[in-house]
Order: sequence, then C-alpha cells, then structure tokens
Amino acid sequence: MIKHLLRGMGIFSGAVILSLGLLMVAFLSLAGYAGYLARQGMGDAAVPIRLLSQGLTTDETSGYALSPEGQDLLLEYAAWAILINDEGEIIWSQNKPGDIPSHYTLSDVASFTHWYLGDYPVTVWNRGDGLLVAGSPPGMQWKYNFTISIAIMDLLIRGIPIFFFTLLIAVILLVILILHYGQKKRDRARSEWIDGISHDIRTPLAIIMGNAESLFLNPRLQGSAAQEANAILTASQNLRDLVSDLNLTMRLDYAMEPLGLESVAPAPLLRALGAEVLNSGLASSLEINIANEAEKRILRADPSLLRRALLNLIQNALRHGAENTLTLGLTIHSRQVIFTVTNAWPDLTPSQLAQLGTAPPAQGKSTDGLAPHGTGLTLVRRIAAVHKGRLVFTSPEAGRLQAELWIPSL
Repeated sequence: MIKHLLRGMGIFSGAVILSLGLLMVAFLSLAGYAGYLARQGMGDAAVPIRLLSQGLTTDETSGYALSPEGQDLLLEYAAWAILINDEGEIIWSQNKPGDIPSHYTLSDVASFTHWYLGDYPVTVWNRGDGLLVAGSPPGMQWKYNFTISIAIMDLLIRGIPIFFFTLLIAVILLVILILHYGQKKRDRARSEWIDGISHDIRTPLAIIMGNAESLFLNPRLQGSAAQEANAILTASQNLRDLVSDLNLTMRLDYAMEPLGLESVAPAPLLRALGAEVLNSGLASSLEINIANEAEKRILRADPSLLRRALLNLIQNALRHGAENTLTLGLTIHSRQVIFTVTNAWPDLTPSQLAQLGTAPPAQGKSTDGLAPHGTGLTLVRRIAAVHKGRLVFTSPEAGRLQAELWIPSL
C-alpha cells in the first residue's frame, strides 16, 4: 500500500512539474513573441499622439508646421493626422485620406473619439487650438470601449485567479490520467509478458521433471547416472519454484494478487512446515522452538502466502547455508509474531549481514562475496509488506544466520 501511495505521489509530483513546465514554456513563448512584435514595430499600432502634438507648432506667418520628428512618427506608423477647430473645420492635415470629411459636427466628434472615424482607428488629443486626430490604417488596431459595473469587475478580479487555478488543476489531472494510463499499459504488458513466458516454460519443464523422476526411480539406473537424474530433477524443481516466485512477486508488487485474509494460528503452521521439510528430505535435522506465549496467538493473514514466505526462507537457508540443518522458531515481541529460520553460516561478516537486511543482492557475487539469492527473498519481502510486516536478518551468534519474519498479530 505504501509503495503504491509513493508511486501515486511520484506520478502526481511529476504531473505538477510537467504542467508547470508546460505553462512556463507557453508563457515564455508568448512573452518572446510579444517582444518580437515590439522589436518589429508591431507592438503599438497607435501613433504616440502626445509626441505628435508636441511636434505640431504654429506661428503667425507660416501657419502650422509639423516637426521632422512628427513627420517620422506618421511615416513609421503609416498614419495621417488632422487638426479640427471649435467650429468643426479641418485647419491642418497631413497625409489625410480622400474619404475623410472636411467638416465635423459635435456628434461626429463624440462618435469617432470613442470608436472609429470611418474605417480608421483614431486617437485624439485636445489642444488649445483644437482637437488633434491621428488615424491608423484599417485593421491595425482593435478599438472598443466597454462599460461594466463595479460589482461585476470585482467578481472578475476575484474570479480570474480562480479560473487559472482551476485550469492548472485540470491540466495536472489530465497529465496524471495520461501518466496513469501509460503506467497501467506498461504494467499490463509486463504482466502479459511474464505470464506468457511462464506458460511457455511450464510445459517443457513438466516433461523434464517427469522424465528425470522416472529415470531416478528406475531400479536399472544406478550410480552416477541416478545421481545425474536426481540433479536434473532438483534443478527442474528449483526452476519451477523460480517461475512461480517471479509471477507471485510481480502480482504482489502491482497489487494484482488479492489477499485471502483469515485467522491463522502460527504455531501449528510452523510445526506442519517443519514436518513437511523433514519428510521431503530437504534437511537432515531440524529443531523447532516455539515460545509458550506464541502457542495461542492468532494472525490475520493469507495462509498460502505466509506458508510460501516461510518455505522460501527455509529453502534459501538450506540452499546457501553451510550445513543441512535448521532451527525454526516462533516468538512474540509486543504485538508482533516473529518466525525465525536459523542455520550455520561460517565466516559471516557484518557487511554481508547488512546487505541481506537491506535489499536483495544483485546478480552475481557482491564485493563481499555474498552469493545471489534471486527472487526468493524478494518475494518474502513482498509478502511481509502486504501483511504490514518486515523481514530482518540477524546473527544470534558467530557463524549463525537468522532470518526473522515479523507479522502483526491480533
């Protein structure tokens, strides 16, 4: 559960980072394009009317004259300009189009001041000698005036941040859905691939095991030939267990294996496993130590998974231990039931013990010479995790390795 929660948090964090990154890229792109338009002279389509007015001067002899700077402004913006006196007559003009009237009423002035003069977007500047009007080519400006109540404006001011926040959440959720779909698709593909490989392995493996067992039990096969047949049978059984462990580990890892939780008595379970190990000949000798307080304890667990975990610990100890002997134990610590599997392990170093206790060793021997343990211990850790327990390795005495499976009791 914790692992899937962390995975979900990782997906959410990735979605937030990706969404913020996309928004940042969009913002920077928009800002960059706006800067480009400004550098190209397209950022402000209207003539700077105040500067134009400052460049328009008059004297008693020559009348009105536009300074070179003012003429450059009109040229830069492809604009024209007129000056209208109080009687509505044009008393000065520069580059005036032919479809611009020469006389204006008060209503005409009121109209184009707020809107357009014909098809031309215009800006106006009130001077002491009249109204200066500068017009831009049609299509260069978007000019409209809006009237809105203060109440609605306040609502918009408060609502715009909420809108963008909601939009951000929607983008994040969309990214999460996309990532989650991709993760589910990869998990499904991985599951189908492992199931297919497992199915392809089982049939020839069953044939190998059957033939090896027949050869081993054949009374006419003696000596080294019988031993080789037994070795083939043992290796085939190990491969079968490996495939089974791999499937179960994957299903537990991706929460695809439903837990059949029920009340389990750990003491009878451990005794039954010990008897099974002795009867199968896996161990030459086996000792079982069960504390008195553990006799009547009850676990809430999946019995098949718990049995699988203990068998894996037993097989791992017999496969990698120095002797074919085991000690199984059951103790209580607080509200935890502790299953122990102890075997001889000469020359066990602290670094090897630490490596066993943290994570499964990588393929091949480690720098400490620790042999690989494959999927067996990985599966035990998964089973412990789904039962809210843990797997611990200790060394109760020199040359002894003890695996402890901690499971909460009722």
